[in-house]
Amino acid sequence: MNKISEQKKRLIERITKSTDENLTLVYEKSLAELNEKEMVLNDLLESVERHTPRFETSLEIVFDFLQNPLKQWRTGDIETRKLLLNLVFQKKLTYNRKGGFETAILSLPLRVFTLPEAQNSVLVVLF
Repeated sequence: MNKISEQKKRLIERITKSTDENLTLVYEKSLAELNEKEMVLNDLLESVERHTPRFETSLEIVFDFLQNPLKQWRTGDIETRKLLLNLVFQKKLTYNRKGGFETAILSLPLRVFTLPEAQNSVLVVLF
């Protein structure tokens, strides 16, 4: 964007100083192309800013999941549900037509709770 802005300034200076009509037309054409490039880059930048996930939002989903996973599953949209599946299972769920879903591998944080040491101790979570 800065490079385009500098090029535009230089072209405007040349247009104002030029006395040759043909050269002025060439400069104006180049200026129009730079304006178009600038618009495309602005649109792209706005699109990226709109679709960039916020870290706070993702962190809130994780903490809400830890507090009440069923509520998050029921109230969440499809993207939230995909995130929840990734939080619960280490790999994607596999489905067998004859037997249904196969045994899934829990993610590491949930596997910690299945250890015998974790079942006999008191868990303290600090936020």
